[in-house]
Amino acid sequence: MRILNCAITLTLFLLLTIHTNYGQSFSENFDSVLPTGWSVQNNSAAGTTGWFAGNTGVFSSQAGATSSYIAANFQNTTGANTISNWLFSPVRVFRNGDTVRFFTRTVSTGGFPDRLQLRLSLAGDSVRVGSTATSVGDFTTLLLDINPSYSTNVYPTVWTQYTATISGLAANTAGRIAFRYFVENGGPLGVNSDYIGIDSFQYTSLGPTSGTAFVAGRLLTPEGHGLRNAVVSIIDQAGQTVSVRSSNFGYFKIENLDTGQSVVLTVLSKRYTFQPVLINMSGSINDLEITAQQPQ
Repeated sequence: MRILNCAITLTLFLLLTIHTNYGQSFSENFDSVLPTGWSVQNNSAAGTTGWFAGNTGVFSSQAGATSSYIAANFQNTTGANTISNWLFSPVRVFRNGDTVRFFTRTVSTGGFPDRLQLRLSLAGDSVRVGSTATSVGDFTTLLLDINPSYSTNVYPTVWTQYTATISGLAANTAGRIAFRYFVENGGPLGVNSDYIGIDSFQYTSLGPTSGTAFVAGRLLTPEGHGLRNAVVSIIDQAGQTVSVRSSNFGYFKIENLDTGQSVVLTVLSKRYTFQPVLINMSGSINDLEITAQQPQ
């Protein structure tokens, strides 16, 4: 039996800049509907719900307060249509061996099969998934697909943990994980889709390997001149920041950086803007040149 839910408006948070969320493992219990750093997009034909706080009248959470899980249901679309409702994690720098774990379930009774995908994007802070119910945009890597055949007894009816391991990366790469509530022939008049919950999400990142290195280089104006007195910062995978100022001719050097990790270099100048630079620290870098984009 399908459980109706009133429409819930989700507040979209501003996307964090690429240098604020790298590296460390984290967990999320969805104590709030949309935690900081997470975002959503519903590509279904507009229904009355999106992602919403767990309804304890349907079932309680896997852990914590009874309503502290995130849910979606057949009202994500109208009529009999394809549901494609996305939930994006914060940005991380992924490496081979990183794991994603979460619990999910559907209702204990009913004959309307559910489906959930876990997808990966390696396109930095992108949340581009196109605009149609079938498009995936930058999230081309399918990590898990729960019940793609729409069987009535496959999606778990009790909280069940799933695990995905990231592999096949040529290098450590920034991106996002996304849940996609993806149900064809779903909606109030469809033969599929009912109600799902997600809880106790955990992303575990492998730590950097031992060894230290430095990053040295020069800041240049658009005309090719050295830019002095700009603040050059590196944010490592533990979220820690080290900063120096460029010399009179634009040179800088940041030392004692752990190798085997990805870091983000940013530049703050009163006159010019710079794009963040993602650096894979396999060893020291001695000749990095960074050119300003435009005067502020």
